[in-house]
This record gives sequence, C-alpha cells and structure tokens, in this order.
Amino acid sequence: MDTQWVASSRLRPCNSDRSGSAPRAARRGGRTHACPHGAGVAVRAALVVFSELALTSFLPRWAIDDDALLEVFFETSMPSQETQPLFDVARRLRMGLCLGYGELAHEGGQRRRFNSSALIGPDGGSIDGYRKLQLPGDREP
Repeated sequence: MDTQWVASSRLRPCNSDRSGSAPRAARRGGRTHACPHGAGVAVRAALVVFSELALTSFLPRWAIDDDALLEVFFETSMPSQETQPLFDVARRLRMGLCLGYGELAHEGGQRRRFNSSALIGPDGGSIDGYRKLQLPGDREP
C-alpha cells in the first residue's frame, strides 16, 4: 500500500471581506502540496486541509447586527467565482482539499448561516460537505 500524505495550511487572518482570501488560499494550496520530508526530499500531499472558516477573518471582532454587512463574510455557492481557483489548483495538482468556509444558504424561504467544510477531490470536483450549525461567537454569553 502506498503512503498518502496530508498537509495542513493556515492562512493569516484578513480584516476585510473574503474577496482576496480564495486567491491567497489557492496560492497557499499550490505551495503546500509538496511537503518537506527529511534530507530536503519533498513528497506530494494527497490532501491539503485548510482551517475552519479559512476564507474570512471570521469571526468579526465585534457584534454585527446588519445582515448585509455580516453576509460579506459568507459564500453563497461552492465553488463560486472567488473560490473556483481553489478547485482549479486541486485539479491541476491532482490533490484533494478540505476547505472550511462560512456558508450562506437559502432554504425554505429563510437565510441560514453555517460554519461549513467542503471536501474537494483531486479532479477538482466537490465530493461532500459538512455544516456545523453553530458559528463561534453568534451568541453573546
């Protein structure tokens, strides 16, 4: 059986909306796929795992009561125009990605926010996803 390597990648927080985060994540994913492995030898990671809510500076450091201001931190589709470069990197490098992001879903006539994770295959296609119901900091103690 072949050994499969998993790499982790953490982005520095950014204090604005998510528009610049996906391109940064794509660049990071492209650099992370080759993991140092003793004596300067690099091995290719089969999967790069990004942190929870990787595409935003989330959570905001203050309460935001205006939905329009808050929703700039969330993705409404996956992939989106902003996140497509991540899927392209996965396909080009033939590696999987696990990406944490804020998801805004429209279900049953209501908007719902999730702390989601997408599993992207080495073909650049979406394999599966997971939705956490509670966002950290969505309620004051």
